[in-house]
Amino acid sequence: MGDIRGYCAVIINPNGDVVAEATDFAPSEAAGFSNASRQKDRAQSRVELAFARNHLNQWLARKIDGYFAGRFFEHAQKCGYKLHIFPIGEASHD
Repeated sequence: MGDIRGYCAVIINPNGDVVAEATDFAPSEAAGFSNASRQKDRAQSRVELAFARNHLNQWLARKIDGYFAGRFFEHAQKCGYKLHIFPIGEASHD
């Protein structure tokens, strides 16, 4: 694979269906962390939030934060949901 431009995170239900997705292509870096590491973290946080909001009623979905979403997904993992994060970039033409 060529240069990695960002990351995509997906959550898969026990039947193998994608139930939430998120990406991060932002080039910002935090002190002491690589750009790739921050992109992965942000993509994971965003997909967990999307997952929680997709599975809660509208009133509650508007009120949750990233911490609640992370805990909600931890429980979902025990029920067979899976998180996959993979790089997105340009394919090399060697």
